[in-house]
Amino acid sequence: MKEAISRRKFLQVSAGVVATAATASLVSGCTQTEPPINNNTPTTTTTTAPASLPAVIGYWGGTCEAPIYVAFEKGYFKECGVDAEPLLITAGTAEPLANGELDFFEATPNFFPMIKNGTPVKLIDNVHTGCIQGVASASSGITSVKDLEGKTVGTFAAQDMGQIFLSSAMTKAGADPSKVNWVVNGGGPATLSALFSGSIDAFAHFDPYPEVANLLGATKIFNNAKDAPFAGYTCCFLAMNQLTLDKANGPELASRVAKAFQMADEFIMANPGEAAKIIQEGGYVASSATILENFGFVAPSESETIDIHERLLSSYYFGGGDREAYEKSIRANWDICNDAGALDDAPTDPAAYETYVENLVTLAGAWYGGSK
Repeated sequence: MKEAISRRKFLQVSAGVVATAATASLVSGCTQTEPPINNNTPTTTTTTAPASLPAVIGYWGGTCEAPIYVAFEKGYFKECGVDAEPLLITAGTAEPLANGELDFFEATPNFFPMIKNGTPVKLIDNVHTGCIQGVASASSGITSVKDLEGKTVGTFAAQDMGQIFLSSAMTKAGADPSKVNWVVNGGGPATLSALFSGSIDAFAHFDPYPEVANLLGATKIFNNAKDAPFAGYTCCFLAMNQLTLDKANGPELASRVAKAFQMADEFIMANPGEAAKIIQEGGYVASSATILENFGFVAPSESETIDIHERLLSSYYFGGGDREAYEKSIRANWDICNDAGALDDAPTDPAAYETYVENLVTLAGAWYGGSK
């Protein structure tokens, strides 16, 4: 059954677990102004807003899902004719997708093999670069991904985005990810606790949890916002339930939601500090202060205020609507999955591999992001 939760309530839940505008050019895509009826009528008439289409927008509570939160709080979904309902995803997506209870969410590369294996999802636009980081405890002796062989590494779930990125990075560095003891710890707070209790040596996760670990003394060993060849490629895509897209109004809904995301992208890029405030006060993510206080972080000086959400939002590039970047990023992420060993039927012959990936790119993507 679909689990909807109020945004204010989510803040309370998150805090407990932690123990855990838009530019004119974009706005014009959602409302249109007709020319005067005749030369004697100098005033303009605004067309009737498009009839709203319902959509359930899912999220896990990561900092990088800020476009979702901002689109709700700034009214961009409504402005673009979408009657949007938030859904906090507390488990997997397979059941709500199959039941038609989830329409849109941000998908990371771990969804690519699932799409290949039949998960009914289409990637319809970019969202942003960055947001996956890897960290190691200071006592582990790990200083790079090459040191992860023989170590115990925590993940959110088996073959999740953290494991795929670290495995790919290890392969590119000449190390063997099969020699890692991968352990599923679950959510970010539990993984943080496991790192500092010594039960794992390292972990990779979506933000803000790796950033918190780094502030608490962990060593940063991976950052897909900065490390080559991952930097510059989209790691989170706007994903749509294939069952929703196949409906008569599915393509129109896809375009409207993509436009609302793009409006939120533009706002965040121009106002990362205000965006960080919005997502915390709206209750979508636990506040930076709550997270740091619960893990015992003490700022270097009493006068220093650290907002980890603002720091992270400032480090990403939110680039919805860029079709060239979208297509290049989908292609690059299939390579990342292959490097990580997540594509067990990929051919080794270079020419055959290119055809194989071209088919997968077509399978995963259905562009509805418009153009910039």
